[in-house]
Amino acid sequence: MKTTTTRTSTGADASPSVPRFKRLDQQRLYLAVARQIASQIRELPLPPGSRLLAERELASQFQVSRTTVREAMIVLETMGLIEVRVGDGTYVSQEAERKGLGSAERLDVSGPSPLEQFRARIVIESAAAADAADNITTTELTELARCLEAMKKDVDGPAAEAHRFEFHRLVAAASRNTIFIKVISDLWEMRTGHMWRTIRKRVVTPAHHVDALQCRMELYDALFRRDRRGAEVAMNQLMEQIRIRFFDIAD
Repeated sequence: MKTTTTRTSTGADASPSVPRFKRLDQQRLYLAVARQIASQIRELPLPPGSRLLAERELASQFQVSRTTVREAMIVLETMGLIEVRVGDGTYVSQEAERKGLGSAERLDVSGPSPLEQFRARIVIESAAAADAADNITTTELTELARCLEAMKKDVDGPAAEAHRFEFHRLVAAASRNTIFIKVISDLWEMRTGHMWRTIRKRVVTPAHHVDALQCRMELYDALFRRDRRGAEVAMNQLMEQIRIRFFDIAD
C-alpha cells in the first residue's frame, strides 16, 4: 500500500500518521506559529545552519498570513534561535545549540507585537498630526524646526533617536489631545524593546533615516501652513516608509 508524506515547517518529511501542526491560538497567532517552529527545530532536531522554509510556504502550511509568519520569525530571531539573512533566507542560528531550545512553551513574549504597535501608530500619529495643524503655536513650530536642524546634523548618530522622539512628542502635544499624547509616548517607549532592537539592527540603514527626515520636513511644512490634510498625508507617508522597511514581504 502506497503512503505519502508531508513536509514540516522546516522542510523535513513528517509521518502521515502525525498531524503537521496543532490548532493555533487565534488570539496570538504569531506566537503559536513561533512555538511550533521552535518545537520542530528542537525535536527533529535541526542543526545550526539548517535553512527553514520561505515565509510564503510557511504561511501556506500554517494557513495564516505571511505577516503573521514574519512576526513569528521576529520572535525567534529575538530569542537567538534563527538568523535572517537578507536576500538569502532564514537559518537555524549558530547560537541555538548553546542557548538550548528547551520546551517550545518557553517562548513567551508579553505585550503587543511590533506590528500591533505599528498599526496603532499609523492611526494615532496620523490623527494627531491632523489635529496639530489646527492647534500648533508659533513657539511649538520653532521647537519643531530646532528638532529638524538637530536631526539634519545627526541623522544617524547617538542622539538621533532622541531627536526623532522629541519631534513626535511635540507633534502629539500640539494635537491638544491628552490620549494621543499618552499613547504616542507609550508606543515610542515600546520601540526600545528587544524585538524592535533586533529587527532595527538588521533592516535599518542611514539612508532610511535620510528618507524619513524628508517626510518629517514635509510634515513640518504642512503644520506651518496649518494644512490639516497635508499634515495627515505627510505622517502617513512616513508610516508607509516604516511599514515597508520593517514589515514588507520580500521573499
